[in-house]
Amino acid sequence: MTATDLGTASLEAFASTFLGVLEAHDLRRHSALVSTLDAFLRHGGALAEAAATLGIHRNTLAYRLGRVAELTGYDLSAARQRFLLQLALAARSLLRALRAEDAGADLDSAGNAN
Repeated sequence: MTATDLGTASLEAFASTFLGVLEAHDLRRHSALVSTLDAFLRHGGALAEAAATLGIHRNTLAYRLGRVAELTGYDLSAARQRFLLQLALAARSLLRALRAEDAGADLDSAGNAN
């Protein structure tokens, strides 16, 4: 196992600690709690802007955020918890980019598997 593998495993563990429950819920229920949380945090907690980005009503956003808090036990009004959730979302994004890069490296210039 390389240092990169260890770093990736650590990122995965960190992200799963904070987002795993939501990701599992989204998968089981075909819901969008992770993307809802992401929009909310990206807009600095501004409900109207986050709801507009998601194309949903503010009340729907508030309901979903309530589900996020209920499922995770995190207080979305607490700055430290919001920060940790933002870091977990950033870790997930980085992991997706690394996987896409690795998948691209397995293809030759014509798009054929090496």
